[in-house]
Amino acid sequence: MGVDRIAVVGAGAWGVALANVGARAGRAITLVARDQQAAAAVAHTHERARLPGVAIDGGVRIAAAVEPRS
Repeated sequence: MGVDRIAVVGAGAWGVALANVGARAGRAITLVARDQQAAAAVAHTHERARLPGVAIDGGVRIAAAVEPRS
């Protein structure tokens, strides 16, 4: 039994690196950013400032964390 779908929570440098490794290994990866604004920024640029020149793999799905209700 293998793991084919993986969610990486946190779209910082470490999360992007893990997402890229998983995508390159053929897994369906969802990279979860902290909010809608952060998810939109990552989806638009497909990279993070802390990893200049490292593009997020095209197979990585970008999503926003669900905001807690108050």
